[in-house]
Formats: sequence, C-alpha cells, structure tokens
Amino acid sequence: MGDGVFALAGPWPPLPPPRTPPGATTPLSTWRRRRWGGSWGQWVLGTLVALALVAVAVQGWVLAGVRGELQRVTTRLQTPPPAKKPAAHLIADATISSQANGSLRWDPTKAWAFLRGLGYQGGSLVCHQPGLYFVYAKVQLGAPACPAPAATLHGIHKRTPRYPGILDLLVNKVVYCPQSRGGPWARHSFLGGLVRLERGDEVFTRVQAPQLVRAVDGSRSYFGMFMV
Repeated sequence: MGDGVFALAGPWPPLPPPRTPPGATTPLSTWRRRRWGGSWGQWVLGTLVALALVAVAVQGWVLAGVRGELQRVTTRLQTPPPAKKPAAHLIADATISSQANGSLRWDPTKAWAFLRGLGYQGGSLVCHQPGLYFVYAKVQLGAPACPAPAATLHGIHKRTPRYPGILDLLVNKVVYCPQSRGGPWARHSFLGGLVRLERGDEVFTRVQAPQLVRAVDGSRSYFGMFMV
C-alpha cells in the first residue's frame, strides 16, 4: 500500500477478559450483597416486630386476669357475710325438774350453753325461722337404790299453734333395774333427728319420771337444735 501505511490481514486473536484487581468488587457481587443484606435486615426487623406483638398480647392477657381477680375480690368484700343459722344448746339446770307443761327445765346461760335465733320459754325452744332442724336431747338417769325392775319414757315433743295437742317427735323407752338389787344405778338416753318446724312451733323434751334425771354437769344432760 502506498504512503507508508501497512495493514495486517488475517484473523485476530480474541482479547483476554479484563482482570479484576485483588480486593476489588464486580458489579454482580455488589448486587448480590445488597440483595442478601436487604433480606436479612427485613427478616430481623420482622422478627422483632413479631416478638413485640407477642409481648403486648401476653401483657394484655396478664392484665385481664389481674383485673378479673380484682373484680372477684371486690365482689366478695362487698357481699355481706351470710347470716348465722338459728341454733341452741341448753344444759340441765342444777335443780332440774319438770315444768307445769311436762317439759324439763334447762339453763340457756350456764357454762357453754347458748341461744341464737331461737326463743326459750318454759323449757321449750321456740322456732322463729321456718326450716329443717336437727333436734337432740340427752339425759342421765339414776337413783341411789334399785328396788325392782322398772322403765321410763324419754321423748322429744312438739307443740304448734296449728294443732291442739302435743306431737311426739322421738321417743325412747329406758329400762333400768333389770335385776333387783339395792345399790345405785345409772342409765342414759339420747335422741336426735330431723324435723320440719314452722314459726311459733315449740320443741321440748321430757321424761316420764323426771325425778330420775341427774344434772351433774353440762356433759350429762343437755338439749338443743340447729337449722340444717
């Protein structure tokens, strides 16, 4: 060719790929790190948000339980205590004897005797509140001598304005002196049972032979009842 210009003909060898210096990053690796770094941050942020929501829910559940317990305690404190049910326990008078109506005489104030919600009149417990009652009576019987076989009756009875006579609730036959002998003797009789009483009903206990009843102390002869 003219003018001193030369041209080489023939196939040219392929150019080598560009070399990346050590420590340098390529655009592809930078894009990958940015992608994974963003996903990791989003996962951490989502986990923290979920934990915060769980903590709020647990706190709300605990506060609801505490509030309910406080309401129950407040209700219990504001509710008046239930009234005590009628009850009485009488012990034998030191000079126990029968009244004109046949009932034994008792002492409602001596030692551990008490009277609550019931009346006491002439040896009888008077019902002021209708309901089901457990009535009981125990008497100690005895005498210094036992001349011949004999028996007496011990019973719990009721008088009511709705009936003219005396109603037998519980009756026990006590046999004493089974064999004739001259020494002292002692027997006891216990009666107890459930009975329905109305307002104004009177309950009393009596012994056919009241002179046999021994008072001694409050543990030998007693009489009472209580609402169930």
